[in-house]
Order: sequence, then structure tokens, then C-alpha cells
Amino acid sequence: MQRCRRVGPNLTDLRSENAWLPAAWFAQPVVDVARALVGRMLVVDGDNGRLTAVMTEVEAYGDATDPASHFAFRRGGSARVMGGPPGVVYVYRAHGVHACFNIVCEPEGAASAVLVRGVLLLPERQPVSGPGRTARALEITTDDHGVALNVGRIRVSMARESLRVTQTPRINVPRAPHTPWRFVGHLRNDQS
Repeated sequence: MQRCRRVGPNLTDLRSENAWLPAAWFAQPVVDVARALVGRMLVVDGDNGRLTAVMTEVEAYGDATDPASHFAFRRGGSARVMGGPPGVVYVYRAHGVHACFNIVCEPEGAASAVLVRGVLLLPERQPVSGPGRTARALEITTDDHGVALNVGRIRVSMARESLRVTQTPRINVPRAPHTPWRFVGHLRNDQS
């Protein structure tokens, strides 16, 4: 198995299975998980080798009471996964075309998830923005839907790069457009 090397000033070597966030970690409130995911390394075993990225932009979607949540208006089909256990991958197709990668949060039945909207691809630190482009760059597809993190080919590290985080309303969300559940990580002046 290929090992990840140190990729930034605050990211540690990912050699042990203890380097990955356990599913229970994702049982926290969705907004807390979203904020805490910014700066964490995402590792995907892709068709062309291991892909690594630092999550830089995420959005939280709450339970059925959040009008912007898929579970609020689409409880069947692929959105059913949102009501499952935390730490599971939820992939849906935006406009029936673009795969969008989410991580289920909160205890089973809560139906909350975090959408990963942007990353820095490593080692070049190439920014990728937009949920469809992000999933495509990480080779995440609907085949990953419903698979638990750390069991399948997608993992999230415990290590976290220190980024300055801003909180804003979610983007392109006609339902609850002013809910400030988008978190964006910015490099600090001493980071490149």
C-alpha cells in the first residue's frame, strides 16, 4: 500500500490506520463537522493511483427541517443514504449530470450531510472549485454512493492543515438562501 508523505506544515504522515477519522466522529452536529473538515486531507484511491487533496470549501445541509436539504424534499432514492449512519458517502447528480460528493453526518436517522465544494489537489496545491469539478478531479462517482469512509477507497485524515476559515451563506441554494453554513478555508500569508 502506498503511503502518504508530509504535504504541509501541519499535516502529519499518514502511515497508520489511526490516521483516519472514525465514522463516529461524523456523528457530531453537521455544522460542527463542516467547519472541522476545512483543512483536512481527503485521500481517494483512484483509477490512476492515490489522489490527495486538502478540503477548502464545504457546505452543511441539515435534517428534514432544513429546506435546502435533499432529505427535506426528496427522501427516497439516493437521498435515503442521508438518513443512514454517519461517515457514509452520499453522491448525487446535479442536474442529472455532475456527481457531487457529500459525507453523511449526525447520528443515524438525522439525515444531515456535508457537501465538499472545493479542494487543493496535492502535491501541486492546485485549487479546484465547484462540487461537480471537485468530485471529477477526485474521481468520485455514483459508484462510491453509500460506501462508508475508510472502508472503501475514500478516507478523511485526522490531520488538519491550519487555514483561515470564513463562514458565508450557501451558494446557489434557492431554499434557505441566507443560511450561513458554507465554510471556506484560505491559506495564511506564510503558506504557499
